[in-house]
Amino acid sequence: MSKDMKSVEEMVDYVRQLRLHAKGRRAIQIRVSKLEKHLRDEHYRRFVAVTLRPLITKFEAVMFALPTNDVVLIVKDAKVDHIDPLLHHLRRKFRESALIQNLDPVQGVSDSFVEWFDIEADYAGFRKYIEQLADAISEGVNKQQPIVKPVTQKRQAKAKADPDAKKKADQPPRRKVRMVPIEPPEKELERRELAPELIVALDKALVTADVTGMVRRQRVMAIAGKHKPEPVMDHKFVPRTVVLEKLLLAEIYGEDRWLEGYLEELLAKRLLLSLPAMGDINSLAASLHISCAAVVEAGFGQFDKSLGTQARSAIILEFSAADVVTNFGGYMQAHAKIDPLGYRVMIGDIDLRVLSWLDYESFDADFVKVSLPEGEEHAWLDADMEEILRNRITQIGLGRVILDGCDSEADIDLGKRLGITLFQGEAVSPTTI
Repeated sequence: MSKDMKSVEEMVDYVRQLRLHAKGRRAIQIRVSKLEKHLRDEHYRRFVAVTLRPLITKFEAVMFALPTNDVVLIVKDAKVDHIDPLLHHLRRKFRESALIQNLDPVQGVSDSFVEWFDIEADYAGFRKYIEQLADAISEGVNKQQPIVKPVTQKRQAKAKADPDAKKKADQPPRRKVRMVPIEPPEKELERRELAPELIVALDKALVTADVTGMVRRQRVMAIAGKHKPEPVMDHKFVPRTVVLEKLLLAEIYGEDRWLEGYLEELLAKRLLLSLPAMGDINSLAASLHISCAAVVEAGFGQFDKSLGTQARSAIILEFSAADVVTNFGGYMQAHAKIDPLGYRVMIGDIDLRVLSWLDYESFDADFVKVSLPEGEEHAWLDADMEEILRNRITQIGLGRVILDGCDSEADIDLGKRLGITLFQGEAVSPTTI
């Protein structure tokens, strides 16, 4: 196939790792490949990713976008009731398709558009299906068609009795027996306020915790004009929500800038100690969200050593603007350490409007990552501000500014209008493990 097989290999590897972790997991396969050609273009594929995003944020879902345009999504502790309403939105989006028009969907039951799997009830069957699916994709055979069963003695006897048996056997079999979902108990998450006591508890939990399984990745894509999006960077990070749910079984509410910064500091240090692999990418570069203090400590030396002979110029270290501004001396110290090694630097978590006055050159950074302000566009962007931002982005460099948090086509269109060509977010590339 012309498309890359990386996502297929990652899917198979991930499914094989679920052997001892199948409890509470289920999966769906959305057969976008069955839709008409115009319904499989980039716009519709992004809509699928954005629609399914709540499952990623709430149920630790992992999404795999396959070369066939199909999507496989694996969730943990999500009920059918949590998933089906999102599928309803997809069916409405694709309602002009003949495939959708001919369906009479039943919640939790497989059909021609969506295949359901209860991994906990039948892990072996799910793994076999995924492995066969991967083989079929790699061989370029009929996209996602059910694998034809091998001829047995019983089927041979039936073929002799029925002259049309061979013709029927060559047709894709209809799956009349469906797996009945077994509902796992709801995961009870305690609501806790973001307070010093919580940070102390998390600090103790992180001392012995391995955050390797909590690392997530999201691609930064280059989108220029009407050209096809191209991956340019694999960004790796540890989501705060994932850590809190896994280690403290808690759902956090409230805000505290200082505590949030301290929490990021903890996660940055643990991330480096986990020695994340930076070479298993399919982009031009890989980026890692860390902190100034984490670079100065011994953990960074272990991380650097783990990279072996890998070119450091292909690794971008991202520091939050708040970390840099409040600890500029630490940033300069970190910069002095990583610059001779060849690493590149990115400053992130910047409100787009700040570019109108930010002295970008003072940070001596290679990239800047910005996000759109909250609220309606007309409330913060007028003609004068738009011209100022467009000029600043041109001055910084079109290939140096990344627009983060792109959750819709409108966000991407606005970025393009301002001259931005690099984008990150669920509307561009879904978060995966």
